[in-house]
Amino acid sequence: MQEKHTSTHPRWQFWVDRGCTFTDIMRRHPGGWLITHKLL
Repeated sequence: MQEKHTSTHPRWQFWVDRGCTFTDIMRRHPGGWLITHKLL
């Protein structure tokens, strides 16, 4: 069964890219702006 979100509140979105040396993390704030971070 697939879960359905019916909330009217905006949600954060997250993406993670694991590479050989670095891990990149991107987040989208409910207001629309992007926040990025690079981990060694």
